[in-house]
Formats: sequence, structure tokens, C-alpha cells
Amino acid sequence: MLPHFSLIPLPEFALLPYAGFMDKLRFSADEGDLSSHKYLTFKTYGFGCTSVKASSGIELNVESIASADDLLQSCCVVFFGGRSVVNTMGYVKHFKPLIKKLRQHNIKVMAVDTAVFLFAAAGILKNKKVCVHWRHQDEFKDLFPSIKIATDLTYTLDEGIATCAGGTTSIELAIDLISDEVGRAKATKGLADMLIERQRSNQELAHVADVPKVRDAAVHRTLLIMNDNLMTKMTIEQIANMVGISRRQLDRKMQTEFDMSAADYFQQLKLKQGKWLLKNSARTVADIAESLGFSSDSYFRALLKKHFNTTPTQIRRR
Repeated sequence: MLPHFSLIPLPEFALLPYAGFMDKLRFSADEGDLSSHKYLTFKTYGFGCTSVKASSGIELNVESIASADDLLQSCCVVFFGGRSVVNTMGYVKHFKPLIKKLRQHNIKVMAVDTAVFLFAAAGILKNKKVCVHWRHQDEFKDLFPSIKIATDLTYTLDEGIATCAGGTTSIELAIDLISDEVGRAKATKGLADMLIERQRSNQELAHVADVPKVRDAAVHRTLLIMNDNLMTKMTIEQIANMVGISRRQLDRKMQTEFDMSAADYFQQLKLKQGKWLLKNSARTVADIAESLGFSSDSYFRALLKKHFNTTPTQIRRR
């Protein structure tokens, strides 16, 4: 029997990780771009429903209604979490018995994005490191303080249990899971068609700035915008406009919260991102400096020396 992958998208699931995982299966399942099931099979299941609405509003018609008997024939069952943790946690009663049963039968299970909350609630993550999207890490820590989050990784695969932060990293994890079933050559097939140069390791693109808890809604919004725009030339004026306050008001709020201006705080985030890129990528100093929005690589070097008393060469040697 061919390896079978079962996909279960929860309501308000994100299309990007689902589509990436599905397309990787499609390319690995056959020769060329024929899209038949020659080497593996896959199917999207609904849990008590015939269609599921994505977070974008697009309605996905599922191929079959999930039953435990069907899913137990799988080599891997992939759960795609919804946009909201609250909504996803509302399905714990539905999925907890199923997830536990799958693991009792040694079926691999994979949680994408907020589906990791279902796995934690099902009690299968004891002594495991898990990946949680940075937007949901505080919620996860509050609900499951004993489970360690792998903040330096984009996905984990540990004894049949996989967790993935979401986004395009579902493709990288798909390659590892497919490779276990049909070999590396078939698992990486089609990457060129998907315009992907290579499989990234689970340490690449994993670094994002922590978003500290703050009471001020404007400051919280500011931190989220900064975190999303580390690799851009966005200005503090633009951030203030997006938040809906003046630059002066924003600086006052940041000074109260962090004892530094908005510009200084943003610069610190960019420098930390730059240090991480120097350590974990082969990109040139000039390329990193330009991507982070610094005026030149010499200015970037000077800031590293000023704030961290180090140089790019020293960072890469450590």
C-alpha cells in the first residue's frame, strides 16, 4: 500500500502552509507534473463537514469526512490550525481523542500553526520541544507553561510528532516527512517548479524579536509593526501613522515603557536581527546591512561595535 497523507484543515486555517504542503505532496507523488498518485497518496478531510473556510474567506471543499478508521490507514495526519487560538481550542473535545488514538497506533502527526495547541491539550507533547508561531507564543506559555518552545527553530520532528510555525516552513517539514516514506530524491522533486532553490534547515528564518507584554495598546501595536518590518526601510513616522498617533506621542510612550525613543528601540531590534543573520546565514555584511535598512555596511559595523563591542567577523567565528 502506498504511503497516505491525511490533511485536516480547521476553520479559519491559513492557505499558505496548506497550499505549500499540498503542492509538495503533489510533486512528490508522480513523475514530472502529472499529479497522479504513483508513489504516495493524499487527501483532505473535513471533521463533520464537507467544506472549510480559510482565514482569507475562501471556502475549501474537502474530499471526505474524517473517520478514525480512515485516518488510521495514514502514514501521517496533518492538522492545520485556525487563525485564532480561542477558536482552535474550541475543537479540543473533537480532536483530543482522535490525536491520542493516532499516536497509540504510532501514526505520525503534524501540527501547523495553532494546531500545536490541540497537541498540547491532548497531552502528547510531554518532554517535547515544539514550534509555535511568534504571535501565539505568549498564549502558549500561559496555557502550557511546562512545554518548552523551540524559539530557534521553524519546525520540529521528534519521534513521530511534528510541529511547524506555519508559513512556507510547512514545505521544509513536508520534505522531511515525505523523505521518510519514499526517499530523499522524490521528497525534493518539484522544488524548481515551485521556484524554491533548496530545502532550508529548520534553523533558517527562525529568529524574530520577542514581543514583550505591554499594557499600552499603541505600544503593543508599534512592537508588532516593528517586528514585521525589521528587513525594511520603514521609518518611525510611518509606524506612528499606522498606529494612529504622532511621532512625538509615540516617542513619549516608548520612553515611558522602555526608557528609549522609538527609533533607538527599532535600531536595537534591527541590530539583534543582524547579529543573528551573521551567525546563521552566509549572506554578506553589505547585503545584511542593506536588507535591514542601514545606510551602509560601514555604519552597520560601527553600530555593532558601539552597542555590542563586536564585529561581523567575531560574530561569525563564535
